[in-house]
Amino acid sequence: MSRRAVRILLALAAWAAATALRAQAPAATGPELRVAAAEGAFPYCYRDPAGSWTGFGTEIFDAVARVMRLKFTRTGVSPQQQVERFRAGEFDVAQHLQELPQREEFADFSVPFLTLQGAIYVRKGGRIRRPEDLAGATFAVFSRNSVGENFLRARGLAPRIELVASPAEALAQIAAGRCDAVFVSQLTAEAIIARDKLGGVTMLGEPVEGFDVRHCFAVRKGDARLLARINEGLAILHRTGEFERIHRRWFGRVETRLFTREQVAIYVAAALALACAAALWGLHRQRVLRRRIAALNAELEARVAARTAELAGRVAEVERLNEELEAFSYSVSHDLRAPLRNITGFLELLARRNQDTLDPESARFLGIVTRESGRMGALIGDLLAFSRISRTELLRERVPLGELVAEVRRQLEPDLAGRAVEWRVGDLPAVTGDRTLLRQVIENLLSNAVKFTRERERATIEVQAGPGETADTVRLSVRDNGAGFNPKYKDKLFRVFQRLHNAREFDGTGIGLANVKRIVVRHGGTVAAEGETGRGATFSVTLPRAV
Repeated sequence: MSRRAVRILLALAAWAAATALRAQAPAATGPELRVAAAEGAFPYCYRDPAGSWTGFGTEIFDAVARVMRLKFTRTGVSPQQQVERFRAGEFDVAQHLQELPQREEFADFSVPFLTLQGAIYVRKGGRIRRPEDLAGATFAVFSRNSVGENFLRARGLAPRIELVASPAEALAQIAAGRCDAVFVSQLTAEAIIARDKLGGVTMLGEPVEGFDVRHCFAVRKGDARLLARINEGLAILHRTGEFERIHRRWFGRVETRLFTREQVAIYVAAALALACAAALWGLHRQRVLRRRIAALNAELEARVAARTAELAGRVAEVERLNEELEAFSYSVSHDLRAPLRNITGFLELLARRNQDTLDPESARFLGIVTRESGRMGALIGDLLAFSRISRTELLRERVPLGELVAEVRRQLEPDLAGRAVEWRVGDLPAVTGDRTLLRQVIENLLSNAVKFTRERERATIEVQAGPGETADTVRLSVRDNGAGFNPKYKDKLFRVFQRLHNAREFDGTGIGLANVKRIVVRHGGTVAAEGETGRGATFSVTLPRAV
C-alpha cells in the first residue's frame, strides 16, 4: 500500500472518530460566542482546499467547545484585524492570539496550549548573517506590537517594518527576495517551508531565547467565567489524552532530515563520552561543594552564636538602663514633692495674711502661682504612679469588670452633679489580672469620657465588651459623644505628656492614657483609640479572659 493511500485511510478514520464524538456530545448551552479566527495561520488556524476551518488550534478550540458545551460562530480575519476588532469588542474570543504584555490591557489569556521558541528566518546566501545586519532591512510582521517587534526594540534595531497577512506570506516573500527577515516560531516556519517547498529560506543562527511565542485563547478583559470554562476544557483535554492525540496528528507531519546510521553511532558515542565526563566532573564538584558548604555552615553557626551573645548583652544593657531610668524618675518625683508642698503651703499663708491688702492684679498673680503649683503636684503624683506601675508585682486574680465599672461610676458621681449623662453599660465579663491596676485603667477611661463630654447638653457614655483578638482575650470599649480628637494624631495619645487638647479647655497632665497602656501591656493586652474632632471617641483595651 502506498504512503498516499495510508494517509487517506488515516484521514478517513480521524473524520469518522470526530463525527462519532460530535454525535455523542451533549447539546451546547449558553449564548452563542463570537470567535475570531486568524486566516492563513498554518498549521494552527487556516482553511483547507474545501474551505473548511482546520489546524491544530482550530481542533483544540473545537474540542474545548465540545467538552464544555459552548456554542460559537467562527469568523475569519487577518492577524492584524483580529487584534483590532477583538480590542474593539466585536468578538468574545480570539482563537489564535499570542500572549503579549501590551495586549493584557484589553484581553485575558488562557493557559498557553502551545509555547514555542521564536527564531529569525532569512534568505539563504543573503546579506543578513547576524541580528545586527537587520538594521535598515525589511522586516515582516503579522500584527503591530508583536513578539518580533518586542525583539527588535530589545536589541535596539530599527529595520523597515512591513505588515503581512500571515507567516506563510512572509516566508514566501523572503524566498522571492521581496523581504529580508521575519520573526516566527521554528515549528511554524519548518511546517510552512516543508509544505510550500521554500528551499531558499533558513533560520538565522539559533532560536532566540527569552522571546517565546505563546499560543493562547483570548477572552475580553474581565470575562472571568468564560476564561475559566476554556481553561477547564483545556485541562479536560490533557486529562483524557485528546490534546496529545491532536498534537501528534498535526506535528508529526513535518518531515525532518534523517541522519545516517554512521552519523547516529558517532553522535551517540560522543554523547556517551560527554555524559561520562560530565558525571565525573559532577562528582568532583559535589565533593568540593560539600566541603565548602560544611565550612560555610560552621562559619555561619559561629557568627550566629556571636551575634546572639551580642544581642543578649544589649538586651541586658537596655533592661538595666530602663531600671535606672525608672528609679531616677521615681527618685526625682519623690524628692520634688516635699519642696513643692512647702511652696504651696507658704503661698496659701501669704494669700490669707495679705488678702485685705493685696491689689487685684497681685491677687491674680498669686492665684495663678497657687494653681500652677497644684498642677505641678498632680503631675508629680501621676509620674510617681506611672513609675510604680512597672515596679509593682502583678497580683493576678479573677476580676469582674462589671464591679469595677460600678465602683468607678459611684466615685465619679460628684463630677456629674447638674449634668445630663446617659450611661449605657453592657454585660461585662470577668478577666484575669491585678484588681488595683485594672481599676486604675477603668478609672482613667471613664473619667476621660466624663471630662471630654462636659460641653455636651446631653452626654452619652457606653461601656461594652466583646471578643478580643484571640479566643482567650476580651475587648473592653468605652465610647463617648464628647470632644473627640484628630485621628491623624491618635498614635500620640498613649505617650507620656502628650495632649491633643488645650489645658485651658480640659485639665489633665497627659499621663493617664500612658498609665492605661503600661498596665494593659503588662497584662499581655493591647490598646487602641478611634475618634473624630467634635464627634466623640472610642478607647478599647484587650485583657485575658478569666478561666
